[in-house]
Amino acid sequence: MVTKVILERHLEAYFSKKCKELKLLTLKLNVRYARGWPDRIVPLSNGRVLWVELKRPGGQLSALQTKVHADLQSLSHNVYTIDSKEGIDRVLGTS
Repeated sequence: MVTKVILERHLEAYFSKKCKELKLLTLKLNVRYARGWPDRIVPLSNGRVLWVELKRPGGQLSALQTKVHADLQSLSHNVYTIDSKEGIDRVLGTS
């Protein structure tokens, strides 16, 4: 019996596919000189922004990521750490 391992890149592809289906713009954030920022930004039509960190199942945030997420949340931003396709569906409202 072969167990399929879900990697972060699989979740990245699924997230991008779901955003495209919903006609949502999703930007992969690659901040060269500032580590710890979430992987994805999803600007919404109501002026809000979703910050999304995708992790492999069971993956944990680093101490720096935890701090950056807390800083964003203190500014009333929505930050989500997602480690499954079900989590993606829940956040995007596609479940």
